Amino acid sequence: MNDFEKKCAIIIREICQRSERSLSENFIKSWLKSCIKLGEKKAMYALGEIYKKAKQGYQIPSIFEFEQLAESETEPSMQIAERIIKGMSTIGAYNNDKAKEFIGDIGWKIVQKNGGWQELCYNTNLKYINLFKKDLLKQIKQLKKEEKIENQNLLSEAQI
Repeated sequence: MNDFEKKCAIIIREICQRSERSLSENFIKSWLKSCIKLGEKKAMYALGEIYKKAKQGYQIPSIFEFEQLAESETEPSMQIAERIIKGMSTIGAYNNDKAKEFIGDIGWKIVQKNGGWQELCYNTNLKYINLFKKDLLKQIKQLKKEEKIENQNLLSEAQI
């Protein structure tokens, strides 16, 4: 087992401990195979996200859900910004739940940082949409960088 695999195994066991669940040795091996397949960057991102949510009673995601989470990390910031803008024009200001589902987690965090969905819908001047999109991109990239640092800090705590 190489260092990356050892790191992943430690984190997976830590997730189990935090959520007070147990996984069979075969299931852990399947997770490790998935981590190897995804590569270090994607696997560590997804493990970090799961680790953050893990607490008593947390339902550990399936390997399929884990892989989807890992792949979502690579979604370009431009797509997230464009979904926010598209949602503003197609969903409307009073349908928060539908907007949140359409935009996704990272996009929704940006919406919240900008005063919430209604605030964004009512106070964004479509005349300056390109400037708004540029600003969204900058915010999304900053948020991704902050979350990456937070995940790295959490994961290093798990390995201590």
